[in-house]
Amino acid sequence: MSQHHSSGPHTPPAKPATSPSTPSAPAPEPYKPLAWAFPFTPADKSDGGDPMTYMKALAAAEDGFYPLGANGMWHGGIHFDENTAKHLKQDEGIRAIADGEVVAYRLDSKYPEQDYQDRRHALYSTGFVLVRHKLQLPPPPPPKSDASKQAGGQPAAAPASAAPAAASKASAASAPAASAPAAAPASSQPRPGETLTFFSLYMHLMDWNTYQSAAAQAKVAQVDAAKLNMAPMPYWEGERFYRVGDKANDSQDVPKPKTPASPPRDLIGEFIQSDFKTVPEPDTPADDTANLPPPVKGIRIRESPNGKIIGILPKGSELTVSETDEAAKAKPGWAKIKTIKSGTPAAAVVGGTPSPHAPYGYVYAKELDAVVNPQPLDSVVVLKQPYPVKAGEVIGQLGHYLRYTEAKLLPAKPTRPLLHLEVFAGPELEAFIQKSRARAKELPAAKTFLEISPGARLVTELAEPDQKLQPGVKLVPLDANAKGKWVKVQPKTAAPVHGGRHAKPTYTDSGAPVWVDGSLANTTTSAIVSGWKDFPLSFSNAKSPGADFRDVFRRVDLDKAGADSTVKDDKGRAWFLVTIGAKDGSARQGWVCEQDHPLVRMCGPWDWPGFELIDNSSIMPIDMLKRYIHVTEQYLADESKTEFEASAATVNAGPLITNLEKAIDTDHDGKITALELKHAQETPWMAEAISHLVVRCESEWGGGLGKWEALSPLMKKLLWLWKTEIERIGKLQWWEQVASVEGFPKQPSPWHFHPVGIVGNFAQKSEEGCGDCAARFKKISKIILNHEGGIVDHKNDKGGLTNRGIAWPTWQKYAKEDLGVEPTIENLKALTESQAEVIYLKRFWEPKGFCQFHDDRIALMTYDWTITSGGAVAQIQKMLNSKYGAGVGEDGGLGPNTIKAINAVQDQDQLLQDIAEIRRKYYKMLVDNDSSQVVFLKGWLARVDDCLQVKL
Repeated sequence: MSQHHSSGPHTPPAKPATSPSTPSAPAPEPYKPLAWAFPFTPADKSDGGDPMTYMKALAAAEDGFYPLGANGMWHGGIHFDENTAKHLKQDEGIRAIADGEVVAYRLDSKYPEQDYQDRRHALYSTGFVLVRHKLQLPPPPPPKSDASKQAGGQPAAAPASAAPAAASKASAASAPAASAPAAAPASSQPRPGETLTFFSLYMHLMDWNTYQSAAAQAKVAQVDAAKLNMAPMPYWEGERFYRVGDKANDSQDVPKPKTPASPPRDLIGEFIQSDFKTVPEPDTPADDTANLPPPVKGIRIRESPNGKIIGILPKGSELTVSETDEAAKAKPGWAKIKTIKSGTPAAAVVGGTPSPHAPYGYVYAKELDAVVNPQPLDSVVVLKQPYPVKAGEVIGQLGHYLRYTEAKLLPAKPTRPLLHLEVFAGPELEAFIQKSRARAKELPAAKTFLEISPGARLVTELAEPDQKLQPGVKLVPLDANAKGKWVKVQPKTAAPVHGGRHAKPTYTDSGAPVWVDGSLANTTTSAIVSGWKDFPLSFSNAKSPGADFRDVFRRVDLDKAGADSTVKDDKGRAWFLVTIGAKDGSARQGWVCEQDHPLVRMCGPWDWPGFELIDNSSIMPIDMLKRYIHVTEQYLADESKTEFEASAATVNAGPLITNLEKAIDTDHDGKITALELKHAQETPWMAEAISHLVVRCESEWGGGLGKWEALSPLMKKLLWLWKTEIERIGKLQWWEQVASVEGFPKQPSPWHFHPVGIVGNFAQKSEEGCGDCAARFKKISKIILNHEGGIVDHKNDKGGLTNRGIAWPTWQKYAKEDLGVEPTIENLKALTESQAEVIYLKRFWEPKGFCQFHDDRIALMTYDWTITSGGAVAQIQKMLNSKYGAGVGEDGGLGPNTIKAINAVQDQDQLLQDIAEIRRKYYKMLVDNDSSQVVFLKGWLARVDDCLQVKL
């Protein structure tokens, strides 16, 4: 659908004022929030953004808990196995937890086989991928003198036209999207202290042999291996070539039928010559294109990047491309054919002669399947050029890791899938968190999390009701949109009715406003009702025992809890009914206030709420093992308890066990074990505490084998087995081999995060944006492109020619800038889905802030509408003001105030229906104003219905 407003939210920003003549320092690197993603998505309808979804899944794992393993030893990561696969979509591949770049990896040619002395065999994976990430602090707000110029929060925009345009296809059409000023080139060096370099490690990945087997099976089944999530990883080094696969859907052009011209007929002469009999019609000359073969499908070959089409390379063909061609380098996404390994180019037109230049033409590489013959195998590869990855992108598949308990006398088979995931940073972490917490105090108040500190008291008692309302009183809320456990109402009584039985009663105020149970709002009392003159919750009634632990709640969860668990007082402060844990293992419930409540605060991710740093690097593995033997009393016959007491006391007195005892040792026996950790992950306050521990300890992937050989004297009769395991540990280590990577910790004693804890802290949909923005855009983009279809050039479409929703005016404006191609009609017709997504992301998604929406469905509905119609946001703003009292400007600009108002609506399901309804009315208004648009109405309304019904 085209947008033909001359002004409004799609008007390009004004040019900046002339710069002063005095030289100025280069602009700092623009702040861009890091996108985040959990490593897998839920297998059911569980909240994919809730850390508890993943903590509960981890509780099902057989072993590999953080920060203690099943053997009582320090464990710096978490395990995903066949048990967690029942809760998570692990077969879809392992996703990068944040934007970053692959810096190193190891790919096993086939799983190594561990041979034991008793002739048992066990396969295991040494494969891994290491990703570097950079977390940048948000900049401090500008000085007040500058900030005042930016008051208002939302970009100014002229009112949208009263009669927005319409078209047959929803399109990012004739009016340009509202866009922020172009980002300055990223600085090559981050500002000192402002950026944290950290790493995520994905260990025990699939071997190359399994990838090859999957590809062979897919070929037999005639299925693209990529669709089975088994495509080779693009960061692998080695011989690379491309295959024309399912992503390539171009086809030869078909010539228009050419009918040979018939000689002119002398009908009268023919009639006379036939003795005045009717002459039959001659046979129609044959169509010279009727016997042509069907069009060849594959990928177009062009004379130059996005230039004239000179051929088609059929599906199944394989080719290599030039790494040095300058024309291709100047046009991102394009590649010059170097050699065609298999397949033969066909002519651009069915029946035509293939161009002799086709074997060396240009193709759009993003529509080809990358194929790699990875080399080297079975060794650590440090990439000379790091490979960029986005949060949520698949970077590997689970491999297998069998222990001695799974080892068999029969030939070894991969029967125990496993991923070890860990996240760590170097010694600069402490200073970065301190600076981050200081920066958080400078930033606008954040409300992403509610943090309850130890000692905080919940309000568990209500004030005694001091008001009595008689029957027959109508309870009218002072705020028409008020919802919650209690609502302040104005009692009203009906005046005597005059004028017959059909006359409507007139209500007058009856006394002062009072607080009543929220379920009574907008009702008429039928019995005596108790109420309160003042708000029923008071800090003076915070009489419960102080909180034993630090508890952190996501604001989005608190808002979803329902009307009985939230309320706003006279001062507009939100109160929440929360459940916290006690040190005896019981739960406490009570109310807390977002403001002015002692030891309670609203905060954001830069406050690092709940995170505790614990330096456990002085504790040696032998002491941790001795403690485990001591607390589980697994002494051998010739061992004395006293041999282990000193080590147990040392470890138990250390900060790691001390903090774990506070968090999960409900029976206070001082015997924290992996089993307790396993079950603790199912309890919110315990899981929160575990996932927020940041522990410094030596990595199992480096530091040599000395610390492991020191355990040998404890192994006694199982020394033969332990020596075999030490041999395996040596093959798994890789730390020292990647020491040259920029930003990598030089010493193998980094700070370890619980992966769910750090992702959960930053991947929240808040004022700063949705952490998993890349994945969110991708899944919503698929729906949009499905709505848009292909090329449309309807005479009544005011946007003119569109392809994949991109209209001709938009194409003219952004083709060159965003894609590096000439804005021609031919290039618009050749637009690919991936090219369209570049424009959608840069011109519609990012500038409008759709990742800041709390609800994916409302993000889709609003995004889809804004693509189709310039007046969409203004309509939503009007509805927010009229129905929800939002008080936002009705200027058509989707700024932070409007997004905040959308997120503030408690009933997001109802809001979705409200937006759908005004969208339908809007389309019907278009048709009423311009009858030529009626041909599009059915499609528009179907599009609204699809946005309501689609599963996200």
